[in-house]
Amino acid sequence: MAIVSMPGCPPSQSLVEYTVGAAQNECIYPGILQCLSITGFSVHGLLGTHVSPGISEDDLDMTFNVLRSGGAIGFPMWYVVGNFPKHFADIKIKKWNSMTKIAKEIRSRLNKSASIYMFDVSSLPNSSSGFGLDIFARHGVHGVAFSYGRAGRSGRQQAPQLINGAFLTY
Repeated sequence: MAIVSMPGCPPSQSLVEYTVGAAQNECIYPGILQCLSITGFSVHGLLGTHVSPGISEDDLDMTFNVLRSGGAIGFPMWYVVGNFPKHFADIKIKKWNSMTKIAKEIRSRLNKSASIYMFDVSSLPNSSSGFGLDIFARHGVHGVAFSYGRAGRSGRQQAPQLINGAFLTY
């Protein structure tokens, strides 16, 4: 599967599987069921990608190359949000099968001194059924605020629910 780099840095960017993109205010990750959303924060905006458990080693390398070309070294905070149990059950890449290994990869490939935060959505309603959840990452003053809605239904008709749980720090 080819990795797609979304053009520009609009106010809001929707990132489906196998895409990398930047946004001034919001990254939307539709249909997070087994996938992970990865969002970088800087004072200038967000940089993100939507990683499928079916990703190949070559595509993961390309994803990190595109993130680096988007200035990832200048993003001091990285957030990984997704259904970790489902992702880890299907991922074939050994260096990507635990939270600790993912944090190690992010630091070694994007920013060695980055703060890394992770949140497992598996306990949230609708996270394991249908198309999963739409995850919304909003740029804030000191980091990223995350919210979610049922995939395909959250859109703008229904206000997403704020994720209030504790993020794990790596």
